[in-house]
Amino acid sequence: MTGDPDLLSGEFGALRRQGRFVLLSSPRGPSTFDFHDLCNAPSFTIVGAHEMSHPAHRTPEHPWTRTEHYRLFFDYLLDGRIGTAPLLSDCVPYRDAPAVYSKLLANRSRHMGVALSWI
Repeated sequence: MTGDPDLLSGEFGALRRQGRFVLLSSPRGPSTFDFHDLCNAPSFTIVGAHEMSHPAHRTPEHPWTRTEHYRLFFDYLLDGRIGTAPLLSDCVPYRDAPAVYSKLLANRSRHMGVALSWI
């Protein structure tokens, strides 16, 4: 998972033959990618995993709709299998939101998630 397009090719080194590469991030800008060596020859599958890519209706080929993913996430959250604390890098007073947004626009790689405190 990276927003740096120059790092994408190197990430394929972790895959086994016929492995699946799931792109969770939004790399910005062009990248150099050798489809023969990095995809075709080892028979990799590349999956874009943006939230908007979920099918509207469940099918045998694509059983995971947005609703199923939401349900799974909240089930895991409620039973303690996952937590949200590791997803937050910052909690700031809401009055600091404009400054935080400026920092995120300049370099969002320094922040995992930002929560605004209304207290």
